[in-house]
Amino acid sequence: MRGGGISGADRRQVQRAALGSADAGDPLMLPLEAIELDAFRHLHESDTFWCGLLLGGCGGQLTTKLYVFGQQARISLRVHQGIG
Repeated sequence: MRGGGISGADRRQVQRAALGSADAGDPLMLPLEAIELDAFRHLHESDTFWCGLLLGGCGGQLTTKLYVFGQQARISLRVHQGIG
């Protein structure tokens, strides 16, 4: 739902985010390698990530998530449930 509340879980994989607010226009790119996630989180520990409205997103707050499947790992930003 664009510009409004989030209804249900959003399962889309997100590779970029707006930094600081949903209205921010410059995208922040997510690290491509799982090994880079700890440094990314440390660098941005006081920042918030958003599914940017100007980037075509829903405006919901995002959280980082690391998924490990055997020897492979994948990083994603997911819409945080309960925001909206």
